[in-house]
Amino acid sequence: MSQGISYYALVKLLNAEDWQHSEQMMAGIERELLRVTPDNTLAQTAHPSSLGSALTHPHITLDFSEAQIELVTSPHTSFEELTKTLEEMHAFTAQQLPDNEHLWLQSMPAKLKPEDIQPARFGSSLSGHLKTVYRQGLANRYGKQMQVISGIHFNFSWQDSFWERLHNRVRDQRRLSVFISENYLALLRNYSRLSWLLAYLMGH
Repeated sequence: MSQGISYYALVKLLNAEDWQHSEQMMAGIERELLRVTPDNTLAQTAHPSSLGSALTHPHITLDFSEAQIELVTSPHTSFEELTKTLEEMHAFTAQQLPDNEHLWLQSMPAKLKPEDIQPARFGSSLSGHLKTVYRQGLANRYGKQMQVISGIHFNFSWQDSFWERLHNRVRDQRRLSVFISENYLALLRNYSRLSWLLAYLMGH
């Protein structure tokens, strides 16, 4: 089967028992936030030490800029638990900021000067130095302002049991890993094709 499995074909292929057993997804969120001062300019202070090491902390790190915090949740099977975790991480992070700083919720602060944007610093270790050098390269190629545009990355995957069951159902002769990859790509193509509809129905 060279084409991806459509949603409608999926429903037909899996009976109710299969679907209940296999539909669970693992989902995670990466949320980028800029630290700003009361006049809404980018903070020039270092990443707060009370948030732990940006290099090694599994959930609170930096994206491109020293002032650009990234919150990374662990994978969850419950969307309620996922949003609760993100909310708690956000509250904790906000509490650790200096009194004259707050988290800017929009994609970019109201006042943004390229000279105020400092690439993230990850310490003097080799891995930390490589991360900083990589960001300096991005700044040279694309400009600093583009790199600090902040947003939300939604990550998800179906559990292995789902793919194994679907792979057997459709009797696909390809390796399971190839089958999984091509169907994820098919899903992305469908999202790109229909994303305008999601914005139309759910945008504000």
